[in-house]
Amino acid sequence: FTTTATTSHCPHAAVACEVGGKRLYGFQFHPEVTHSQEGENMLGAFVDLCGLRGSWRMDDFVDEQLAKIRNKCEDGRSVFVLVSGGVDSTVTYALLAKALPPDRILGLYVDTGMMRKGESALVEESLQKAGLPNLRCVDASAQFLGALEGLTAPEAKRRAIGQQFLAVQRDKCKELGLDPEKWLLGQGTIYPDTIESGGAAKKADVIKTHHNRVPEIDALIERGLVVEPLADLYKDEVRAVGERL
Repeated sequence: FTTTATTSHCPHAAVACEVGGKRLYGFQFHPEVTHSQEGENMLGAFVDLCGLRGSWRMDDFVDEQLAKIRNKCEDGRSVFVLVSGGVDSTVTYALLAKALPPDRILGLYVDTGMMRKGESALVEESLQKAGLPNLRCVDASAQFLGALEGLTAPEAKRRAIGQQFLAVQRDKCKELGLDPEKWLLGQGTIYPDTIESGGAAKKADVIKTHHNRVPEIDALIERGLVVEPLADLYKDEVRAVGERL
């Protein structure tokens, strides 16, 4: 590899290997985020190097995902979506609400006991103002804090949090008499969640396990019981979808 770009903090900000017919290129920064200057042009140059056309459009993505959601639920299945009030899960909720009738969507906001003061009430109010259907809220702070008691390793904490989210969802399903085979789990997973959890084509090391990528969730994904319409997007792209919705 040869260095093709440097910064004051990174001596190898971009590299290339074009030896022996190879065409390998790499960045040590995120060109896809809005504050990377000329990032879109860099990605466009890579598309050109690959001999491809940049024909993908965000409006196409929204229509494609609405069709995919409807197709996955065409046998009458519904979606139980976990929402945090953040952009990823809220946009997921909005996509589902656009794709399916209100009676086939259930949103659950879980107060984990780790929110800022007054934040849970603000999240509930904001989601209701957005007109998202069938929102339920549950205070599971004692359950989450109990599961975290005595844990000090960050990775162990993340796995425990992911397991508790799933346990709360299952308890709510049981309480409401919902058939778990007919109610899919909806999540606001985005592409960096998968990469950082070591699940990108099974070639990445684990940076940190996200709560939506614990082994129990992976098992549900294998069974086709999870809906993640934003799983291939980055954060800025998710915001763009939200603006369109």
